Amino acid sequence: MLMFNSYNNKNTIQRTTNNRLVVLFVVLFIFGAIIAISILTILFAIRENLVTNSEKSPKSIERYQLNSSDTNQRISLCISEKCTQLASTYQKNMNRQMDPCTDFYSFTCGNYARHHIIPEYTTKINLLIEMRQNLGTRLKSILETLSRQNNTKSMQLVHIYYDSCMNVDAQNDLATQPLFKLISELGGWELLTNAQFDSEHYQWEVTAGQLALIGIDGLMRVFVHSSFEDRNIQTLMFCPPSLYLKNKKFYRGAPSSNVFLKHYKNYIKGFLQLLGVDIDDDSGVIDYQINDIIDLERRIANLSRSDNQRRHSLINNLMSYKNFRHRYREVDQFALIRIFWSTISIPTSSSTSSTTTVFVIRTLCLVAELKWFIIMLCSHSIWLSLSENSDSQISNC
Repeated sequence: MLMFNSYNNKNTIQRTTNNRLVVLFVVLFIFGAIIAISILTILFAIRENLVTNSEKSPKSIERYQLNSSDTNQRISLCISEKCTQLASTYQKNMNRQMDPCTDFYSFTCGNYARHHIIPEYTTKINLLIEMRQNLGTRLKSILETLSRQNNTKSMQLVHIYYDSCMNVDAQNDLATQPLFKLISELGGWELLTNAQFDSEHYQWEVTAGQLALIGIDGLMRVFVHSSFEDRNIQTLMFCPPSLYLKNKKFYRGAPSSNVFLKHYKNYIKGFLQLLGVDIDDDSGVIDYQINDIIDLERRIANLSRSDNQRRHSLINNLMSYKNFRHRYREVDQFALIRIFWSTISIPTSSSTSSTTTVFVIRTLCLVAELKWFIIMLCSHSIWLSLSENSDSQISNC
């Protein structure tokens, strides 16, 4: 009896084990089938995608399929004229001898300076400047080929400006007359005319407003536009001044040892000579005024910050016109604003002036220093206007 029970127990255990193995095999089979189906689905989708891409042939872009011997993958590459030119430019600028993990900039742009020469009319060249030049060339082509019939008023003004710029004969006939007229409107310059600088009655705000009317920056950039948040609010913008040499580093060091300032001085002399000034002046008046102009720009460069040093979140100051007048009492705001903001009503009463909004982008740190500059400011402002007008004729035409 005992032996019979032991035999039955062994049979039961064996049947249980067999059942478990069957269940395990079934589960593994189902799991393997799911994986196989998933892989087949993915492969089918990839194949369909490759077939679809190979069938696409846009007219604007030519494509071909490249079979890789390593991966056996089909890669679609753009071989249109624009893509080829862009790829050639990238390869030309790259320095493949550099390790990209060590110096990625030299690897990607190391040969740019080797293949580009800085033109005589500029101090630097880069991709952004090249893009700007290409844009100017395209705009010139558009203006020359675009029909002028039934144009809008804006396009008519653009064509008038372009024609006046390209009319070399009219410019030769006028010669320096427009420049001398501009000098007279700004109060005259004793180096070119018989005007005498009156420091007692001189208002730099008036000169700054006159320069702003013709799009030239003086001690600061001042312009008006509608507020970003509310178009009904007119915003007065005060921005850092523009340096003629563009970068602060060119003004560092004493003028006697600074090569850039020496070239700048010779440039001013050459410009004055073209306007009929006798450079060979034994009295030293010309050198004195030119040195004043350069010294003023050096002081402005030392007082201002470069773009990468500005913390705009702290510099941007939105304030009312009333607060602006109270904070910068050294500035005659009415003389400055009256000239170029004639279309905006500026309240004179302190009780109502808070409704006019003034947006100050940069704190006017130059206000406290104006007494240092007041004697030389007139000469510098006129020189700036002359040079800007001359450069615009060269660069924009």
